[in-house]
Amino acid sequence: DVDAGVGRGARLDGDEILVAGQPVDHVDPQAAVAAVADEAVGEKAAVADDSAAKAILEAEQLAKLEAEKKQREDEALKREQERLRIEQIEKQKAEERKRAQEQLAVAEREKRKREAIKLAEAAMEMFRAGNFAGAEANFSKSVDLDPSNLRYYYAYGVTLFKNNKFNESIAQLSFAERVVF
Repeated sequence: DVDAGVGRGARLDGDEILVAGQPVDHVDPQAAVAAVADEAVGEKAAVADDSAAKAILEAEQLAKLEAEKKQREDEALKREQERLRIEQIEKQKAEERKRAQEQLAVAEREKRKREAIKLAEAAMEMFRAGNFAGAEANFSKSVDLDPSNLRYYYAYGVTLFKNNKFNESIAQLSFAERVVF
């Protein structure tokens, strides 16, 4: 309630000037100065309390953001480790399939390749129809029957992706891209 030109802690009430709620002619000047000083100190304390509260709130928000960032980084690291683990397992499986295929007689290898082609064709039909689970199973069998055909790994990887098996998908697609039989 400070009116311009009257001063801090004083206000106009009609034609009368009030200081600390008392008319000027009834106020002790020292008491008026003390009242104005007390009011100023109270305002400064309120501003300081506000600033401290804001600083605490900002620090809490910053700490929360840092914790969330750390959690996201930890989760990303775990996903990457899991992807690498799956990729290593798939590489070992592919090597085992290749060794097993090499030990088969020529006639048996050709029989398996024909069976793999049939399964892959059926898988593509399922894929086109939106039956990604069925396509995944058939592409997996195609890879097992003919591990030398990289197209099966690729199609299997794409199907895994459609089934939201992202780490497994990356492993198959990476393998199809790197391996040359």
